[in-house]
Amino acid sequence: MRLGLILILIWLAGCAAKPKKIEIDTAPVDVPEKVILHPPPPRALALIEIEPWAVITVNDGDPNFCVSTKGYEVLARNNAQILRWIRDAGDLIQYYRGLE
Repeated sequence: MRLGLILILIWLAGCAAKPKKIEIDTAPVDVPEKVILHPPPPRALALIEIEPWAVITVNDGDPNFCVSTKGYEVLARNNAQILRWIRDAGDLIQYYRGLE
């Protein structure tokens, strides 16, 4: 019982105290412009020239383009580089779209 009275007295004494006045000082703040980091552009394509193509005509008269095994490897490397460049350019576009 005494503990309850003591707690009520402390609570009333805390509520009776006059709160301090808070002074708010405002001043304009300079906000720096948003810095946009520019990622590097995709690496340039370094395509290798393919050996001359051979054109063979089949019985139907439809032309077929032929290339040697080495030429086919070069063609595959060139295609891989083109696909890499497209993927890198797409990533760059996604980055700049994310800034909007």
